[in-house]
Amino acid sequence: MKETSPLAPLHGGEGDKRLEVMTVIELARYLQVHHSTVYRLLKRGTGPHAFKVGSDWRFKRQSVLEWLDGLQIVAGGDPGDLIG
Repeated sequence: MKETSPLAPLHGGEGDKRLEVMTVIELARYLQVHHSTVYRLLKRGTGPHAFKVGSDWRFKRQSVLEWLDGLQIVAGGDPGDLIG
């Protein structure tokens, strides 16, 4: 079975909604990082806006996209500093 991005259309049909909320694991897969990196972003307060459902963190798709759009690499900086 082909794995799809959490931000890709769920069924591909016209009018399908995209996944509106992601788990830590889904966000880590989308960012292509280890889930511990997502937890580190949460702890530092440098990741996308998150909220809890019970004891589990969730991320709104729109918040993730806005956070990614706002990332900038400072001249001479290490790109790994943005999310690592």
